[in-house]
Amino acid sequence: MNRSSGDVIDLLDADLDLVLAELQREDTPFWRRTCARLFISYVESLVFQLKRRALAAAGADLAPAEKAMLADQRYEVTNTGRARTTTYHPKLRSNFKFAFAQAARACGVELAVDYDDEGWQQFKRSIEIRNRLAHPRDREALQVGDEELQSLLAAVDWVRR
Repeated sequence: MNRSSGDVIDLLDADLDLVLAELQREDTPFWRRTCARLFISYVESLVFQLKRRALAAAGADLAPAEKAMLADQRYEVTNTGRARTTTYHPKLRSNFKFAFAQAARACGVELAVDYDDEGWQQFKRSIEIRNRLAHPRDREALQVGDEELQSLLAAVDWVRR
């Protein structure tokens, strides 16, 4: 990772620590929402950085599709018959798996992420919580219940291990 990318992860990690401490000190709806939003932002940034690192490290050893996916690109043909590159926004669940697998491969290490683990289930639930908070349809959608908070905290622990 270059210096600025490491800074982003470090900053988000420090922010997450602060939010978790505040949530423990004062468990309010604001801190619950903030924790959910920040955690997923942290993961999205981590995934982005892992993909950039894998792309830089593996280079020529990658298939064209892998290179495109690591660069968040896809190709399409326009109405005028020209090829163009567009930004690809994969779902976080599959992007997470892809990023970790490619980063491990690029670094030449075995990585055994247990996607049957309860932590993965809680992580998927955390994505749903954040998505609901990002696109609320009513006031109730902005509430993070006790069980949801526990899922969120378990997901934070799982990702950080």
